[in-house]
Amino acid sequence: MANGTVCKTVVCRFDSDRHLHFNTHSTVWRTTVWRTRTPTLEILIRKNTPRPLTLQKLIQRLILIRKESLMIRSLHFLALILTADLALADELNHSDKSAYHLFNPTPKELMRELATDRPDKTESAYSVDAGHFQFESDILIFSSEKTTDNGADVSAKSFAVMATNLKLGLTNSIDFQAIITPYATATENVTGGSSEELGGFGDTTLRLKVNLFGNDGGAAALAIMPFITLPTNSGGLGHKMMEGGLIVPIAASLPADWKLGSILQWNRAKNRRDDGFHHEWISTLTLGHDLFGDLAGYAEFWNLASTEPGSAWAVTVDFGLTYMIMKNVQLDAGMNVGVTDAADDLNPFLGVSALF
Repeated sequence: MANGTVCKTVVCRFDSDRHLHFNTHSTVWRTTVWRTRTPTLEILIRKNTPRPLTLQKLIQRLILIRKESLMIRSLHFLALILTADLALADELNHSDKSAYHLFNPTPKELMRELATDRPDKTESAYSVDAGHFQFESDILIFSSEKTTDNGADVSAKSFAVMATNLKLGLTNSIDFQAIITPYATATENVTGGSSEELGGFGDTTLRLKVNLFGNDGGAAALAIMPFITLPTNSGGLGHKMMEGGLIVPIAASLPADWKLGSILQWNRAKNRRDDGFHHEWISTLTLGHDLFGDLAGYAEFWNLASTEPGSAWAVTVDFGLTYMIMKNVQLDAGMNVGVTDAADDLNPFLGVSALF
């Protein structure tokens, strides 16, 4: 999903040395103005005000009202900072962060907000800041599917615990990702026939996300993400052939604070019944919006087309909620619902993500 990098809170404070401090979520501005006993003011910046002020103009106006009474000055501060809109955040978002890398991490005050590749199937176009770590994990994930094979009803279920995407920012626009599944089970029951249950460690996927534009501001963002899947599975959960592919995530901000995400994906995947490979093409479209407070929701369309002989079009419609329990820590839950026979019927999940 799209990353919201705007600054929403400004703290304005005067110290005993005639210095005025502006403290946003991401940086601190300081200039000499006048001595005052005015307490700290915390003001939420309103979006879309018609005449946003630059930081320089804001300070100039504050200087002009230095002779007013304490009450009048406080009212002026409130009005001016409200009309400043996102000027301070805009200056921050256009800061040059290209000098930061894995061994010279991005300062915390310049970091982007948490942007995750979950809970929807649409990957984010935003990378993790240089030198910082992020994890995104399925606490629990379950899927079930009922099909017919040679006239017999087949019921398949799978369950995974703590399937986790570990991310490390390498530069301001590139991060490395490792997706592991510590434990998973797969069960298949054939009506009037055999039953099979497997369990063990899952495969490992390694990915490199490269943001091409939009990482630190703008109405849209684009990235490319090549990946390989290593056959690290145990307990008969999978095959022993390496797979890979390429994902192209896209993000855009829409009117009325709606967020749009989409991916185009190509996979080179092993055939189910022999040692050959086939191609898979995946595309998604997701729309998200804040609901109230720190709760947000999304709806998504996902589909997969395969060149494997005998395969069918797989389509799901997905829904989910995210909740920021604290800064840079997010809980999520949702349900993916199969629309065609080739897709899993139901896929409920519960997850957590955090940025450090």
